Amino acid sequence: MHRVITTAILSLCLVFSAFAEEQTEPFHAVIVGGGPNIQNNVLQIESHTRFIISLLPPETKRTILFADGSTTKATVSCEVMDASGDAQRAFEVLFSDYQLDPPTQVRVENLGVPIDGPSSRAALHRAVSKLAVSLAQKPAPILFYFAGHGDQDEEKESETRYNMWNNEDLTVRELATELSRLPSEAPVVLVMAQCYSGAFANVLFRDGNAKEPQQSQDIAGFFASAKDREAAGCGLRTDEEEYQDFSSYFFGALSGHDRLNHPVDGADYDSDGRVSFHEAFCYALIHDPTTDTPTCTSDAFLVRFAHVKNSEIYSTSFEKIRAAATPAQSAALDALSEKLELTGDARLLAAYDRLHLSDPIGRSTQIEAYRHEQDKLCALRKSGLATVLSRWPALRWPKESKFRDVLADAMKKTGEDSDFCRKLIETEKEFESADDALEVEEAMLVRFTKLCESIVRAQHVRDSSDTALKARFEHLWRAEQRSLPLVHGA
Repeated sequence: MHRVITTAILSLCLVFSAFAEEQTEPFHAVIVGGGPNIQNNVLQIESHTRFIISLLPPETKRTILFADGSTTKATVSCEVMDASGDAQRAFEVLFSDYQLDPPTQVRVENLGVPIDGPSSRAALHRAVSKLAVSLAQKPAPILFYFAGHGDQDEEKESETRYNMWNNEDLTVRELATELSRLPSEAPVVLVMAQCYSGAFANVLFRDGNAKEPQQSQDIAGFFASAKDREAAGCGLRTDEEEYQDFSSYFFGALSGHDRLNHPVDGADYDSDGRVSFHEAFCYALIHDPTTDTPTCTSDAFLVRFAHVKNSEIYSTSFEKIRAAATPAQSAALDALSEKLELTGDARLLAAYDRLHLSDPIGRSTQIEAYRHEQDKLCALRKSGLATVLSRWPALRWPKESKFRDVLADAMKKTGEDSDFCRKLIETEKEFESADDALEVEEAMLVRFTKLCESIVRAQHVRDSSDTALKARFEHLWRAEQRSLPLVHGA
């Protein structure tokens, strides 16, 4: 089952090279961004959307659908940075159960390009209709990119939703239906960065249902999170250096630079002079420091068609898994092993046990650090609350009419003690960092185990006698080895 098929790998390399040589024609791009309403249409979503737009060459035939589609109305929420900021954050630490909203402002979008319409099902339908007519005359690659929020339907994956403007939803089933209207000769790459986005890998199948037949469309999809997990958060903060997520690393690898124009290199794992979607995906698996758990369309295909028992997958030696991996996958396996301190030939099983049988998930040093920082924060909150409540006892009663007036006075006067505020803020940051380390550890274990599962399942398909299944898988696999001629940094 685990032998490496050298001829198949050589064949794929020839296909990749041929695609790289022919990928010179302009491509189409449909960029969809924004939250379901002003409150949730936050700065980080706008920043992600603007970054992707900036990577599109001038000749790209693009359609931009963002928020309400307006370039004059204020729809983007962002944090207000003023003198009261430290006091506000300090009180958020002290009164964490009160859900004190940070000071925000709403401004007009700043994408830097014309907007073609709102983030809505109707606007997307119109965009796909125009594409279908244009591509029927001259097929060309299409990039679909979605940045925003999503929510989950635990009972029916095809109804998992991407949240569009005005609290509309786009389900997996609906997106699959839209993509099915496009000519099968036009290759599609779909990238989605919202929570539970992995469910959208099922656009491979009719009606977005993994139990239905595979669609004829040539689709390669890459998603920030597994179908049952949240993606990295969307924030209000103005500091773009803090914005990290799957799509930033994915497109950074493809373009050679990040949103701050810092160079991104090391993603050309097979040294063929170009970075494929597959390589960019593996680069993100390695470098994305968030709780994202990226997945792709080939993962969904293999779960559906490669029927291998978990006991068989997790008894596979790491040596055999690595031998069956691509150069990009090998780099990810090694890097994740190092990050997780996994060693030995049975490391996949060890990772499974840590992920599914440990409580809490995390190494002893991480758990100790978490508890230490938790104790520090609790002690500081306790003493801080005693001090504040001794001066403003009415802060105990948030539902009473005078609460907001008392809160404003307390924040103003407490803000004069900058050392007190900064100590609270920094202590909470240290606790959040320790807490994040445990969550990232879990995400890294998910990345490692799912990558190993897919490598074993892919080898199972390639070793099978089902020639039709193998052909369908290799067609999808080749689609994931493509790339796009994006704008490279300075």
